[in-house]
Amino acid sequence: MNVNTMEQNLDGWVPNLENVELSLSEFESLLEYSTSLPTGKTIGKKWKRRLFVGKYRRVWLVGEYAEDEDPAFVKIIWRRISRVRPN
Repeated sequence: MNVNTMEQNLDGWVPNLENVELSLSEFESLLEYSTSLPTGKTIGKKWKRRLFVGKYRRVWLVGEYAEDEDPAFVKIIWRRISRVRPN
């Protein structure tokens, strides 16, 4: 998949995410998984992810494991970090 295709896929997804503001301490306390997912699918577990594609290159997201309708799976809720405010 080339960069243009990846950016087009993100165009239909990133702008529709819920925005969230974090304090600097909240942001710094989240482990970063920009190229992978955390192990241990504990419901409520949160992490941060930085996107590295085109115009989304500086976008940070928060991922959170949540219950799925099928108990054999977990789903991921993504939110866009719109602002990191001072503590």
